[in-house]
Amino acid sequence: MAQYSLEMVRGDTKYLTVEVSVNGEHQDLLIGDVVTMTVRKAGADGIDALIFAKEVSTFEDGKAIIHIEPEDTAEMTDSAYSYDVQIVFDNGDTYTPIWTSPFLLKGEVSLLG
Repeated sequence: MAQYSLEMVRGDTKYLTVEVSVNGEHQDLLIGDVVTMTVRKAGADGIDALIFAKEVSTFEDGKAIIHIEPEDTAEMTDSAYSYDVQIVFDNGDTYTPIWTSPFLLKGEVSLLG
């Protein structure tokens, strides 16, 4: 498991590749496995509000490609959020390769004015 800071511009497209290694050896993600990226914002009441979640259950070369689309972030404010990525394997085992990490959203200058 690791932390991985993610930065992007609001309304842009971003791809995040997720792969699994066991004892340094690549392990393919397979049919029946589900990879979920969850983005949250800490609320004043201490409750983290769900902003968006992306789920992947089809894989390319044994890897999950999480596609963050422009509409996923278009209405979000420039701010710091948090995210994680969790895998639930077909056998029910759960693994979180990216635990709670910073997700920094920057504003776009080209669309202002």
